[in-house]
Amino acid sequence: MVNVNKYINSRKAANIKNKKPQAVIKCHQINLQHSRTTTDNLMELIEKEGIDVAFIKEPCTRTVHKRVVGITKIYRAFTSSVGRCRTATVVTNN
Repeated sequence: MVNVNKYINSRKAANIKNKKPQAVIKCHQINLQHSRTTTDNLMELIEKEGIDVAFIKEPCTRTVHKRVVGITKIYRAFTSSVGRCRTATVVTNN
């Protein structure tokens, strides 16, 4: 039993030495209920918490252009181009 434990411990030590740092992606999911005020609050939260990706349900949109309103221009916003916009994904990092 001792030999097995030594083998396991040596493998763990080798894995720790060879382990590469992993990137952390901060995600946030929210339902904005088509509210511009809530969208503004989300933009503040993204800046404050350093969120990388936001998944939005019921974003505030303009009916003429079918685009999300209130998302800072430096961020990339992805929406469905078919029908009403019911979800959006905002990517904040490059």
